[in-house]
Amino acid sequence: MKKLYAIFLVFIAPFCLAQTFVSGGVFSNTTWTKANSPYILTDTVVVFPGVTLTIQPGTTIKFDSLVMLEVRQARIVAAGTSVDSITFTSNSSSPATGKYVGIYLNGGTMQPVFNFCNFRYAQTAVNTDNINFSYTLDVNNSSIIYNNKGFYCPYLYVNIDSCYFRKNTQCTYGDGNYTNCRVISNQTGLLGPGNASLVNNCFADSNFVGVSGINGPVLNSLFTHNTYGIRAVHGTRANNCVLKKNWCGVYFGALNDTIRNSIIDSNVVGAYLHGGRNHVTTSHVGYNNIGILDTSFWIPNTSSITKNIIEYNGTGIRLYCNGNNISCNRICNNISYGLLYLNQNNTTSVDSNYWCTPDSATTTGAIYDAYDNTAYGIVFFMPLDSLCYLGSGTTGFQEQHRQISIYAFPNPTTSCVSVASPQPWNSIEISTLLGNIIYSDRSFANSITIDLSENMAGIYICRLNFGTFQKSLKIMKTE
Repeated sequence: MKKLYAIFLVFIAPFCLAQTFVSGGVFSNTTWTKANSPYILTDTVVVFPGVTLTIQPGTTIKFDSLVMLEVRQARIVAAGTSVDSITFTSNSSSPATGKYVGIYLNGGTMQPVFNFCNFRYAQTAVNTDNINFSYTLDVNNSSIIYNNKGFYCPYLYVNIDSCYFRKNTQCTYGDGNYTNCRVISNQTGLLGPGNASLVNNCFADSNFVGVSGINGPVLNSLFTHNTYGIRAVHGTRANNCVLKKNWCGVYFGALNDTIRNSIIDSNVVGAYLHGGRNHVTTSHVGYNNIGILDTSFWIPNTSSITKNIIEYNGTGIRLYCNGNNISCNRICNNISYGLLYLNQNNTTSVDSNYWCTPDSATTTGAIYDAYDNTAYGIVFFMPLDSLCYLGSGTTGFQEQHRQISIYAFPNPTTSCVSVASPQPWNSIEISTLLGNIIYSDRSFANSITIDLSENMAGIYICRLNFGTFQKSLKIMKTE
């Protein structure tokens, strides 16, 4: 019987895919090869102290449900290539997020290697919750998709470069450097525990939160279509970023957060200051429903909004607190008000801003305060600034905006409204003041007629995209 069994295996081998079943311990240096792939972990596998497990390019490792690969004071080397990556995934015929436990790096001094790897369907792709480490975790050129957590590293410094995160509940947790990463359609993107981290040249799109808890620089990065682009808690310093079409571009919920030299464009709320010692400076804040929302009561008189261009928003600044430094800004051409002051108990001063007019009476019309509603305090805005604002914001926007006119007629309207411009636009979008889009079209055109007869009476924002910039106007729908 044994002889026939051996002959049978040799006969069918050329027609079958190789596979290797693995469980138990790895007690000596071992290599898992592409030729014997996939390796199917039927039970927990432990790589014992001092041992190196090497995984060749092109190898696939599959995990049965609730199975883990533990690297116990040992080393794993998973170095794939751009044309022959290594895959860690579920062995289920219908895989789902969290189907198996994942890879557990259990302390030690032996530097792991992960390059050109694919991590799929784990509870945690790589977990390092043991405090006894003396190395950093480097992961390069890898994709992390459909995991509950990607890299969970509360005690270990990480360097994550050129990685792609998609459809994870939480992409990362750990301090370190996150560079050249794409973070798409996750619940929580790059999450730092709040010590010292860097995010540079990353792209976050369609997440609930793109970047959160990074106590350090967030540089040269793009955030689009997220609920929160950047959600900062203590010490985030965003610089040279673009936050566009998020519900909230940047949310400062605690202390000592700053955004500067950035474009905050077409969000429902551009920048939300809710903590203390938060700062928005030298940025272009435009085409948002609310440009800057300031409710920073935690530590009064410590936050600042300075040297920004704040224009073409529904409301430029919506202010609930008094005493913060709001100066040296260009606050112009906002649809309802440049400043909406909603503090019921105090007066406030916003002197030394430029409101695009030297006339104080005209400036009064751009500010909503006690003169409009006696329930709120008075805003003192004199003297007006005439020089400081010239060094504010990012350059090149305002001249383009002045050169193109856009029209809506009839306005107000009871049903149809026509929108036109001398220069063709790339797309048009109409939304409510809360950001709900009721109409959008990406056709190349310079005139269009839109039926609003079934929409409620109220104010709507029409945005025209001309490629490198946008223009907005207010449309009023009456009964």
